[in-house]
Amino acid sequence: MAEEVELSDKQKKDIAKWFLLNSPAGEIQYVAKDLKSVLDDDQVYNEAASEGFPLYNKSHMICLPMPRRSGDVLVTSYGELEESKYLDPRTAQVATVDHVKQVCTEVRPATDEELPSPYIEEFRCALDAEILKYVDEDYPKGVCSVYCTKGKDVEEPGSDFELVVVISASRLSPQNFCNGSWRSIWNIEFKDDAQVLELKGKLQVGAHYFEEGNVQLDAKHECHDSTMFQSPDDSAISIATIIRHHETEYLASLQASYSNLPDNTFKRKNSVAGNRTRVSWVKARYPNRRTTTEINDVLNLSFVQPFFSLFHLNNMAEIKAETTHHHYPLIIADSGNISDQQKKQQKPKRVASLDIFRGLTVALMILVDDAGGDWPVIGHAPWNGCNVADFVMPFFLFIVGISISLSLKRISSRLEAVKKVVFRTLKLLFWGILLQGGFSHAPDKLTYGVDVKMIRLCGILQRIAFAYLVVALVEILTKHAKDEDQSPGQFYVFKLYYRHWLVFACVLIVYMSLLYGTYVPDWQFTIRIKDSADYGKVFTVTCGVRGKLDPPCNAVGYIDREVLGINHMYHFPAWKRSKACTQDSPYEGPLRNDAPSWCHAPFEPEGILSSISAILSTIIGVHFGHVLIHLKGHLARLKHWAMMGLALLIFGLTLHLAHAIPLNKQLYTFSYVCLTSGAAALVFSAIYALVDIWDLKYMFLPLEWIGMNAMLVYVLAAEGIFAGFINGWYYDDPHNTLVCILDSKARFYQSLAFTTSRHPTLCYLRRDPVLGYCNWHFAPPSDLLEALMALLHVYVYVSTTVSLDVNCP
Repeated sequence: MAEEVELSDKQKKDIAKWFLLNSPAGEIQYVAKDLKSVLDDDQVYNEAASEGFPLYNKSHMICLPMPRRSGDVLVTSYGELEESKYLDPRTAQVATVDHVKQVCTEVRPATDEELPSPYIEEFRCALDAEILKYVDEDYPKGVCSVYCTKGKDVEEPGSDFELVVVISASRLSPQNFCNGSWRSIWNIEFKDDAQVLELKGKLQVGAHYFEEGNVQLDAKHECHDSTMFQSPDDSAISIATIIRHHETEYLASLQASYSNLPDNTFKRKNSVAGNRTRVSWVKARYPNRRTTTEINDVLNLSFVQPFFSLFHLNNMAEIKAETTHHHYPLIIADSGNISDQQKKQQKPKRVASLDIFRGLTVALMILVDDAGGDWPVIGHAPWNGCNVADFVMPFFLFIVGISISLSLKRISSRLEAVKKVVFRTLKLLFWGILLQGGFSHAPDKLTYGVDVKMIRLCGILQRIAFAYLVVALVEILTKHAKDEDQSPGQFYVFKLYYRHWLVFACVLIVYMSLLYGTYVPDWQFTIRIKDSADYGKVFTVTCGVRGKLDPPCNAVGYIDREVLGINHMYHFPAWKRSKACTQDSPYEGPLRNDAPSWCHAPFEPEGILSSISAILSTIIGVHFGHVLIHLKGHLARLKHWAMMGLALLIFGLTLHLAHAIPLNKQLYTFSYVCLTSGAAALVFSAIYALVDIWDLKYMFLPLEWIGMNAMLVYVLAAEGIFAGFINGWYYDDPHNTLVCILDSKARFYQSLAFTTSRHPTLCYLRRDPVLGYCNWHFAPPSDLLEALMALLHVYVYVSTTVSLDVNCP
């Protein structure tokens, strides 16, 4: 019998290194632990690990979180700058990696020399954004990155360069004795002279099943394709479409191969995944699309499940698919039908409940604007308190917050995201000043234009723009890649976005400090409204106090007067309906003879300090959007939303009833923030339950349309643009408007019935084909246009009501 020859240290190291390099996905640490025990030689093991781990990590393209939640980095040869240092092009950071421990030890900003030129970066960012969409839709646990490997210093068109798309996805389930991974690498050559993009793809699927046996799959596939060199956005769409096509086709071919395998391929049927169940590969790739029957019949091993039961071999088996080389049709994004379809497919899915909530808020705003003066209970509270109209603004800000978290869920470039946010902010500011600055007059006057010395600088859209800008920048600048494999706990989302709550606390401290700490001196003003009987009269208001929250001497109004100027503030504040100002309170009416001087003064309900406080409502909305993103179950989301909504509602109400901080929309007090945000949370939760859980979306289709076209409806309806357009058509005399002409042919009857009460009402009698005659009364309209709009409200209400029996008094 031959003597056993002891292996040298080099041979031991080479064998150990081979075992490390051939470890299945996610199992190298287990293999390393066993090797260290078998070798019983730390020096040999350390040498093998120092050589094997880096190669394994790069070949498996592992993803590691960077320190301080600054993002994730893919360990690939394409991002390797020097030994153990890897570039993350999405966040422009360089991470230092400990390969053996598989952790990032430190991170630093990338230098300009390590990043591509702005010209190349434009192509890279556009492609990265499209690949992110694709991976997010098709790979539940996938990560991706786009690198520039050639020509990163190209500054302008005319030179060739190369980008590499890396996609890595893994599903590790050792408790079920199976692990699997997907890796694909796409080299894209941008040939400027030929105006062609050449794509070369390498796809690799690895899987390991080790219950009562050892099944390992290593399937590889290569493919080639080409398309036209276009603009950055159009090239990115074309490339993403080609990648999606080839990877889907390859998975379909694997499924077909699996389906055609003979039964004798499996030596031990009961040892592999329990039995040989035919699995839908497409549904396995998209686990969310499984049916209940399939879940009961198939082990829940996600998208790699079919690979585990392909073969049962004692040793590793390798399947090599045939290499195909064919040309995909050119995709021209600005003219081809295929590109248009792909753009529609790649549009992110809208949250229907959010659109409906937005539509409901817009409809509520129109209602309170039209009828708030006649029904004070739904109009703005004159000062302290909270009526129906006072919920509109915080509802809008809450919705803006949710929209921010959803729209900025994935950020390919911080700079591009900031540009888009700034551009949208400027658009909102423009429309806000145009619509609420005084440029557009009442529809009856058919006039426009404003004296810039009297223009109103603040308003609804301006406040939304300010809150959107601040919170969106916070979301962008604190954005980091999330570890989706973590199991969310009760306070998981709070911990993940703790920076947002630090900003929340800072904003609250600044607001409360200014509100209660600012000294308000005596002040005076001059009436500048030419239609007023007091035009040119000077009034003086005595204050000289600090920390007051009454109408004349609060810090909110003082800061607006000092910064904006009193001429640029709102001249018809709600406080003019207070008991101190008019005998008709809570209705509008002439000021009392003994009314305080401040009743004549302007006040800005969307002013500077109150807008700072409005940021809080938006941050709360962002949190609810984060919950929607990170908590996957309907019940978990609703539980979180309902508990937080109730807590905010109760806390805000308690502050008000305890006389600690009153509810006040004009001052946007903290109690008002809590109460209205809690109400918004509960309303949104209810809509979410009705629409997304019980699928009662059809009931809210009109509100959904309004929500999807909120800006259009706001401009046309809430700001009177549509009414002004209709009233702007007249014959011979401005009083002979289109409404009067249509009135003579309208199919309804008007009967005037004024009551003997102090506030006469106008009763309209309308013939409805289903309900018969129905009476409804409104405050007397100032013109026929208001009467027509009132009848329109009646028709909408009557047409959606089963029975109605309303009579004029």
